[in-house]
Amino acid sequence: MNLDEIKIKTEVRKINKGYLYAAFTDKICILKWPLSIQDEEMLEQSFQKMLECRIFNEQMEYRIIRSTIKREWKSRFIEDQTAEEDTEQYYTERQYLDIDSTRTKATEEGLQFTTTGGGRFILPITYSKKPSDIKIKIRNYISYYEETGQAYVRDWRICGFETVGEV
Repeated sequence: MNLDEIKIKTEVRKINKGYLYAAFTDKICILKWPLSIQDEEMLEQSFQKMLECRIFNEQMEYRIIRSTIKREWKSRFIEDQTAEEDTEQYYTERQYLDIDSTRTKATEEGLQFTTTGGGRFILPITYSKKPSDIKIKIRNYISYYEETGQAYVRDWRICGFETVGEV
């Protein structure tokens, strides 16, 4: 699989505006979707090191993943249904990002954050207030064990970013 094969997938074409999260053997990146030519070139050059890719927005996510670079890709697509048709149970949680506010700086790609442990990542967002107030939104999908009826999170996805006070 390569980036061109991902972009032509029917599910991916449904996501006309959102983000791309990619985890590589040596870094992570978060980019705006659809990709700029520059971002596409960077991903193509690094694709062999990619372990996971999530293309997402508020309503849906396409994900490919492999456990090592020698393994085959597995994929899945989740699209939230409208409230009237909703047969899927889920909840959205908001988690603060690990950000050292004193070392955040603006770049052409967005805001470059430094974690409290020293790692760096860029979010393709503009935000002028307190950087430590930025949260990642995670949607958890619920299923139930047949034997006991106990609920469990059967899958999850990233659905966006927000700041304190937004809901």
